[in-house]
Amino acid sequence: MTNVQLLAAIGLGVAFAALVISRQVRRRAVTPRGLIILPVWFLILSLLADHRMVYRLDSALAIGFFAVGVAFAVAMGFARAATLRVWGTDAGPMCEGDWRTGVLWVATIAVRVGVFLLAARLGAQEGMGEAMVFVAVTLGTQNVLLARRAGLFKPAPALTPAPTPARVRESV
Repeated sequence: MTNVQLLAAIGLGVAFAALVISRQVRRRAVTPRGLIILPVWFLILSLLADHRMVYRLDSALAIGFFAVGVAFAVAMGFARAATLRVWGTDAGPMCEGDWRTGVLWVATIAVRVGVFLLAARLGAQEGMGEAMVFVAVTLGTQNVLLARRAGLFKPAPALTPAPTPARVRESV
């Protein structure tokens, strides 16, 4: 990767992070579609954009760093979800983050960059695929907890038994 490509990737990453963080601290509707799109998009993009990701997971060290990244993503998703205020309106559930949500996003990114650098220093190269899986997992965890708190996971209605067919009298 050339220096120009690296700077472009860093610039896009910073812009995206700013967009995600600003969206997290604004008041917004909680909808199934809104909670699903980004995590699924990142998961698909990780597989399409980084074809070598699977091949990099060829050692215990690489698999260990990947597992640590996923575990950290889940933990930070739990932490950020706890900072989101959720309430109901006539239009449906709403949520809004606060300064703690923003701080946790910055901490999430900083620790992820640290894990990336440590992995590289120890010989377990990571790429964009691992970073995108991390984002998908951390957003997915946060959004599942947010959906639960917003009441989007409603129990299925109780099924009633099918009516028995009326007996037909046979005439003799």
